[in-house]
Amino acid sequence: MLDGLFISGGDVVLRGDFDCVTITCCTLDPGGAASATSYASSPPTIFAVAADGRDLVPTRLWIEGIVGTLTIERSITGPIHTRAGGKVETLVITDSIVQAIPNSTPGTLSSPPDSSPPDSSPPESAPKPLPADAALALDDGEVQLFRCTVLGDIVVHRLDASECILRDYAEVDDTQHGCVRFTAWADGSVLPRKYESVRIQPGAPLFTSTDFGQPGYGQLLPTADSAILPLADPTAAPQNTISAGAEDGSEMGAFAREKNPIKERGLLIKFQEFMPAGLVPVVIYVT
Repeated sequence: MLDGLFISGGDVVLRGDFDCVTITCCTLDPGGAASATSYASSPPTIFAVAADGRDLVPTRLWIEGIVGTLTIERSITGPIHTRAGGKVETLVITDSIVQAIPNSTPGTLSSPPDSSPPDSSPPESAPKPLPADAALALDDGEVQLFRCTVLGDIVVHRLDASECILRDYAEVDDTQHGCVRFTAWADGSVLPRKYESVRIQPGAPLFTSTDFGQPGYGQLLPTADSAILPLADPTAAPQNTISAGAEDGSEMGAFAREKNPIKERGLLIKFQEFMPAGLVPVVIYVT
């Protein structure tokens, strides 16, 4: 179990067999959220310098062993990938931000280089290669996301997502299982059935900042709902919103548990009751 740690400057690798691994209230430095295209020619190895003068190098979470249940709670992480035969039976992420890190060579695989001698006979069934630039890349198992913001692509076998923002392309192998509910998802994604969810353009400008360390990191813009794409059927029932589209009327994403829209609505109701006639309240957001 990892609890309350900030990790920067190297990757975290899980080797061996675990029934349960829990990461709570941790930060695995995700670096920056710039697109892979902008870093294709000369990707930075250092994203910023800390207050004490140390270089902040992004951190990835690699699973090389067998993990029964990997639980991540109230954390910020870089990409989470399996490699070298690693497997996670169930990955559960709640109230967290998962951010991709652009790779130096787009299209490369997340598996480590093979140092064994070449074999003239290829394997009968090679596993599907995983993209190196994805935020979540697991070739097997089930992923459960609750109140999460994912900045980057998702490539997984099974997916359940509730009250999340999946800002970029997501591809799920088994679309017959799982559900995407009260969630914003990127257009063109391959997902299981959807309920009370909204469609956005991949990489839509939804956040005050996507640079880790900024005060507005991962926080929704007041204009986030304008990024929702219209329904294909205009006669269908009105669709949900991002800013108040969670199951309880809060916002989607990693800050859903803060209940900010609910608090704001309650405050405005009180203002209507007690504010002098002719005055209109204006809410000013700190970040």
